[in-house]
Amino acid sequence: MFEGHQIPYIRTMIFPDYNTLPVNLTDSIPAGKGLVIFDGYCKLCSNSVRFLLFIDRNKKLLFSAGNGLQIFDNGETGTIMYYSKGTIFNRSDAVVALLKDIGGVWKIMGAMINIIPPNLRDKIYGWVARHRFRWFGKRNSCFFPGTEHMQRFI
Repeated sequence: MFEGHQIPYIRTMIFPDYNTLPVNLTDSIPAGKGLVIFDGYCKLCSNSVRFLLFIDRNKKLLFSAGNGLQIFDNGETGTIMYYSKGTIFNRSDAVVALLKDIGGVWKIMGAMINIIPPNLRDKIYGWVARHRFRWFGKRNSCFFPGTEHMQRFI
């Protein structure tokens, strides 16, 4: 499935549940780092990654493009995933967790978002995810970082 993409050694991105990632992926994440899996063809997602690269001054985040593939057995594709400290987060929980991990003022922002009940956060997230291509557009090719950020992409 990933032949020719940024993580060719992973043969499938279909995970049985929200709590597991392939062992060969988790082994490639250094201690103290988190992995953001995003849709590389989505302009909203790509621009969000650019923003995260800018605000993550301590370089705590690594990135991998899921490229709109089916991520979970239930067919969900419009989600971000974040793997950190042995836990995988998705949807609004991923946003909250990665903001907290970046630290500083972003940790406070994550805590403020976390006040909103998870089911309401996820409904808003799902609504934006369903409309992201119509509102923000779709890239013709997968997002490719500048050379200064290449080492942060798996």
